[in-house]
Amino acid sequence: MSEKYEGDMLTTKYCRRCKMDLPVGQFHRNRRRPDGRAFYCRKCMAEFTHNWYDRTQEPKVIARQQEAEKERERIRNARRKECNRCRKLLPRSDFNQHKRTPDGLQGYCRTCQTEYERVYYDANPEKHEARKQYCRDWQRNLSPEKKKAARTRALLGRHGLTYEELTALYEACQSRCQVCNLHASENTWKGLTGQLCVDHVLVAGKRVVRGLLCNRCNSLLGRMGDDREGVLRYVRYLESYQQRKGTPRD
Repeated sequence: MSEKYEGDMLTTKYCRRCKMDLPVGQFHRNRRRPDGRAFYCRKCMAEFTHNWYDRTQEPKVIARQQEAEKERERIRNARRKECNRCRKLLPRSDFNQHKRTPDGLQGYCRTCQTEYERVYYDANPEKHEARKQYCRDWQRNLSPEKKKAARTRALLGRHGLTYEELTALYEACQSRCQVCNLHASENTWKGLTGQLCVDHVLVAGKRVVRGLLCNRCNSLLGRMGDDREGVLRYVRYLESYQQRKGTPRD
C-alpha cells in the first residue's frame, strides 16, 4: 500500500480506487502530481471518467440535442422563409429543395437562384462548359442498368411517385402503351429500352399522372397540346383519305 522505488525510478504505485499495488505503467502520467502519475490506475480512471460523463455531461448533451431538434422542427414547419439574396419573406414554394439544409430548402429563392447561376456562368463560361462535358462523359460511361435506375429515380422525383406506385401503373397496363399497345421491351428512349414514358397533365401547377405511353405516342400527344378537337381533326383527315382512296378516279 505504498510507493516503491528502484533508485530514483518509481516502480510500484497504490491505486486508491481498486486498493491494489500495481506497476507504475498502469497509471497515466500527471505532471501536477509529485510522482508524475495519476491517483487511479488506467482501468479505474476509465470507469471513473465514464461514470462521471454519464452522471454530469450526458444529460446536458441530450438536452442540447433536444433543443436543436425542436429548432430544426420549427424551421421545417415554417410556412415562409427569407431569401438570403433579395431579403424578401416568401412562401416555401418559392424555393428549390436542398437536402443538406435544416429546412430542406435553398438559401436563395427560385428567381434569385436563376439570376445568380446566369451571372456566374456568364462570368465563367469555361467552368460551365467543363461541367457540361463532365456530365456528358459521366452519363456516357454508365452501364445500361445504372442508366435505367437513374431514369427511374428521375421519374419518381419529377412526378412525386413512389416505386410502388410506378410498379402499380406498369401492372395496370401490363407494361404496354395505353394508346398503341406497344410493350415496354420494344420501346426505346434515349438509347434505353424496357421503360415507358409517364404521361402527365398540370392541374393547379401540380403534375397529375394519367398513364404510361411509349415515346412516340407521348411525343405526339405533347405536340398536339392535349387538344381533343385537334385529335379528332386527325381522325377525320384519315377517314376522308380512306374514302378518297376507295373512290375510283374519273
